[in-house]
Amino acid sequence: MIKMENVSKVYHKGRDNEFYALRDVDLTITDGEFVSIIGKSGAGKSTLMHLIGCIDSFEMGKYELNGMDISKIRGSRKAAIRNAEIGIVMQDFALVDEYTVEENVMIPLYFSKDRHNRKERVAKALELVNIADLSKKTVSKLSGGQKQRVAIARALVNEPKIILADEPTGALDSQTGREIIDVLQTLNSMGKTVIIITHDMEIANRAGRIIQISDGKVAMS
Repeated sequence: MIKMENVSKVYHKGRDNEFYALRDVDLTITDGEFVSIIGKSGAGKSTLMHLIGCIDSFEMGKYELNGMDISKIRGSRKAAIRNAEIGIVMQDFALVDEYTVEENVMIPLYFSKDRHNRKERVAKALELVNIADLSKKTVSKLSGGQKQRVAIARALVNEPKIILADEPTGALDSQTGREIIDVLQTLNSMGKTVIIITHDMEIANRAGRIIQISDGKVAMS
């Protein structure tokens, strides 16, 4: 479960100038939910994603992730928690074009404490997103939709409880985007908590709940 209480993220611009990217955010996302986070550019949704994903830190408030107080965790331990608990899918795929599909999906396993059966775990992740037949293909030769499926498989390979997707359809055509959301919905039906950051209301409405961010605050949830 994700639980934030009075979380604020502040950027200091000069000696006496503060900018609140997030202000007093209270947010709870329970296990197995499918949630979309929406908001205009600059509203704070990417900042919120970075905090949920343990990518960035914050100055005020409390954040509990699956019973762990992230507010008190730093450095390599925080990175290890992120790798184990959260699978992150980026809009631009963030893949290594020169690597094969299999090699890309295996990358998180090099940072995991559990390195057993790596090839079997990669194969399982690829099967879940229906691209097992592409395992030996170089990523540079794939379509956008195929690349996004690789990115989702990479997010799944450590069997995290949470999938966090930042604009997962933003670089795709409408039909391919719908197919990617179908994949995420299937993962949600299997028990994964799925959180999508999006500005597309058609995509947002596919989720079970919409959280709106405005001026760094949760306006609706």
